[in-house]
Amino acid sequence: MKTCKAALTDEMVDDGPWVWKHASFNEICFAISLVFASAAIITSFGLIFMHGIHYSQPQEQVHVIRLVLMIPLYAYIAACTHNNPTKAVYLQMYRDLWEPFAIVGFFNLLRFYIAPNLHGQKEYFRTMETKNWLWPLPWLQKCTGGRHRGPFRKPRSGLTWFNIVWAGMYQYCFVRIVVTVVAVWAENTHRYCAHSFDPSFMSVWALLIILISSSVALYCLVQFYWQLKEIVAPRKPALKISCVKLVIFFMFWQSVVNEILVATNLWKPSKVVRMVDIKVGIQNMLLCIEMFVFAVLHHWAFPWREYSLSRQLYDTGAEYEGGFLGWAAYWDALSPVDLVRAFGRGMRWLFWGVWNRFGDSSYYGQ
Repeated sequence: MKTCKAALTDEMVDDGPWVWKHASFNEICFAISLVFASAAIITSFGLIFMHGIHYSQPQEQVHVIRLVLMIPLYAYIAACTHNNPTKAVYLQMYRDLWEPFAIVGFFNLLRFYIAPNLHGQKEYFRTMETKNWLWPLPWLQKCTGGRHRGPFRKPRSGLTWFNIVWAGMYQYCFVRIVVTVVAVWAENTHRYCAHSFDPSFMSVWALLIILISSSVALYCLVQFYWQLKEIVAPRKPALKISCVKLVIFFMFWQSVVNEILVATNLWKPSKVVRMVDIKVGIQNMLLCIEMFVFAVLHHWAFPWREYSLSRQLYDTGAEYEGGFLGWAAYWDALSPVDLVRAFGRGMRWLFWGVWNRFGDSSYYGQ
């Protein structure tokens, strides 16, 4: 069996040469990472706490908290990875598990802007005239039978369109979990080999599978937003989706570019900058800085004040449901029950409902 030459070893994580005042390049990067990671964590948890104690619309705010929680989680793991480079592969795998749940969190936030429950959402989409798919599907439609025929046609029913987007979103949760479990096993058996594009190792195949699955999910998310952007415009979703997409963009493509540069020897170590700094240190330092920037932006993208009952123009009789210091809100955000049920609904429609969709009244008018 081939030996993974790209793996980090204990010999690569010594102190290294001094760069400035008895500090190595790695130590300087770690200090910067620690400062920005701490700032990102404090900033994000402050916003989460405010949502928790102003938990007036749980169906929306549970997803807001999950989206905001992505920032301190990524910042913390990035700092830990920098300080434990030999465990970097495992820590990055566990970190990436949150990504699909953040994506579906924004999808759920948008659909709850439409109606407060699934029944109301289905009724809304059942009567909705859907837009055609975004590029590249229109091009594929021309090659496979047109806009109203073929495998890439625009659905006749808005409810079918909604179910397709739903299944496309939640498949990523399942794929990411399965790939992560297999990747952890492969790393333990020396079959993973991160930072290598050798097809005899699993890392390149895991990257390909995740790239396809995440692209489908992000395409469905953008399509969903494109369909609803005029309707949900008062909730200012543009900044929200930009924050989600940019966090994922920097996370994924920064890692991919780094792996390509390392695998092709375009980025080589020197006396000051070692291989461990290139593969782990610099990348995680940049990530901590980026997470602080996004932590600040999230205060504008997901403001807690719009959920404050003191801003209501009239007495609705509503009360905050977060409990003492918002503990109920945090419990809801960390509980995966609703996500498991949503995934089950998507898979049930994909393997059963799709064959019975013509029984719905939306195919024949109301």
